[in-house]
Amino acid sequence: MTREARISIYNIILNYVLNRGLQDYDDFSQKFTDAIIKDFSSEEYDLKRTIKKVKTSFFKLNSLKRSDFLSKDLERRIHDAWRRTTGYIEPPPRATSLATKEIKPNIRCKRIYVDDIDSFKEVRKINPSQVKDLVPLDLKEQYIKESLAEIIGEAFIQKDWGGEWSDLFTTRIILGKKRVSAAFLLKGRGLRKSKLTIADCGKNGDQIVRLVKQPAALFIVQYVGEIDPMVLEFLEAMVEKESRKSNRILYYCLMDGIDTARVLLAYRKIKR
Repeated sequence: MTREARISIYNIILNYVLNRGLQDYDDFSQKFTDAIIKDFSSEEYDLKRTIKKVKTSFFKLNSLKRSDFLSKDLERRIHDAWRRTTGYIEPPPRATSLATKEIKPNIRCKRIYVDDIDSFKEVRKINPSQVKDLVPLDLKEQYIKESLAEIIGEAFIQKDWGGEWSDLFTTRIILGKKRVSAAFLLKGRGLRKSKLTIADCGKNGDQIVRLVKQPAALFIVQYVGEIDPMVLEFLEAMVEKESRKSNRILYYCLMDGIDTARVLLAYRKIKR
């Protein structure tokens, strides 16, 4: 799966950049990932050649020579990620009249929005333009957790600890007029960043991986500001994988700063 490979390789590059104390200027991690996917898909696996093709100000802004960026460990990890998620697949043999149709696992998952969740139905009355000046929200994660739990009607709130699989788990969400279980990954003002990235969701996005392992039908990632599109891609890929594995209908949702503000304003947890 090219999408799964893209997410895995992006995570590796972004974490490598940050662990070296560099800044991901000019969305370099995304651009390098795109170039790698393009070359690898054409069976060109020379990363030294690939990185030369990337047009970016990343190296100049980080005072780094392009030739000094790659390491043998990084190259190995990128190749391993590609092999693990897609494989070095030989061209398929010619089809014959006896060829059988490949049976693919049933994948049933769908992205929804806060407006689709009956437990948050009052949010439909709040236009995004009404809250845009409130974002990014200056709210602690604990307040967001307590507010959402109260809105949902969840009386039992688990305490935070390092090995938790989700920040809020509930079986009281109403979706499509039916009660379903839901797991939330919550991010408050503690990050002090305008945009939530995969790097902010644990090493290699493992907080999202753990989230999706919860016995839930709906998985929600929430932040007080903007959410990077790669977070959506990663969440979608993980939910699809779990849906394929369990053969269950699963849903996923992002609550960025705008949608978080809309929900909290609709239920009078914040003021304009």
